[in-house]
Amino acid sequence: MLFGRKKEEGKTFLVFDVETGSVGGALVRTDPESAPRLFGETRIDLPAGASRDAHTLRERAGSAVENVAQGLLEVAARLRGHESAPIGVIARSAFFLAAPWGVPDLAAGTPRFSDELIVRARAALGAHGIPSSFHARASAALHGARALLPYEDTYLLLMPSGEIIEALSVEGGAVASYGTMPVGRHTLLRTLTSHGSLHEHEARSALRAFSLGGARAHAAEPLRAAGEHIAAQFNDLAHAHGWHGHDRVYTIAHEGDWLARTLAQSAAATRFSPGATVKHIRPEHLSEHFSQHAQNPDLSLMLGALFVDSHDRYYTESHARH
Repeated sequence: MLFGRKKEEGKTFLVFDVETGSVGGALVRTDPESAPRLFGETRIDLPAGASRDAHTLRERAGSAVENVAQGLLEVAARLRGHESAPIGVIARSAFFLAAPWGVPDLAAGTPRFSDELIVRARAALGAHGIPSSFHARASAALHGARALLPYEDTYLLLMPSGEIIEALSVEGGAVASYGTMPVGRHTLLRTLTSHGSLHEHEARSALRAFSLGGARAHAAEPLRAAGEHIAAQFNDLAHAHGWHGHDRVYTIAHEGDWLARTLAQSAAATRFSPGATVKHIRPEHLSEHFSQHAQNPDLSLMLGALFVDSHDRYYTESHARH
């Protein structure tokens, strides 16, 4: 160009985090000249009911996706009403799906997705003409871990959700294997309601207290029992995949560090690897990568935002070179 390359404009994306225990969403503003902005964050918790069949879980998640999308579109519409804020114009949406709806397939080199949930997600935005992309939630978690752990090339990354815990083994900087455990946050909630005689909202409060470093007296024993069950599942999975050589384990989740605390305190997990350390990645660890976010940001949405921003920058730079 005669007068140089035209300055790239910023873009606004919708980012969704869809897992078996909740659905979250946010608006992300990317800009070639600055770090991304994360705003309009919202999350809907799904009930920790007795039913765990795939159809019920998928229907609940699909309905929550529609509600989250509607709320974010209303926020964007209000922003478009201000001439000084073009951030309300949505360029694209990105859905990050946790197992069982978004599963890394290491052999194929591409994730496998639930067709039914993708149809539901597209329908939530189809009338607005917003194109969508779909990614495994594990991809965003791994991208964030690599940004935070640039000098660590061998570790386990655990990603809990309501009903399932996903695990990635990173060896020599590359993903070596992937596995899942049929337990999650709802395992603790159901134990608290059935054996601790708590209502679900009380159980969620007790779990939040546990994640902050303390368990209420009436919740301590149910949490310990459920924690031992989860830790035993982890130990079995690690044994099946030959992960006992790992001495660093990281948990990454929006709902707090309950899994890291569970594994650190469990007798079953200590059989995993003598001397192994378990650490939780927190929102404040990612804060420096953003120019704006909520006071108490949602970690999973932060990970999705960083993934989108990185890929948008790569596309922009690649397109400019050609």
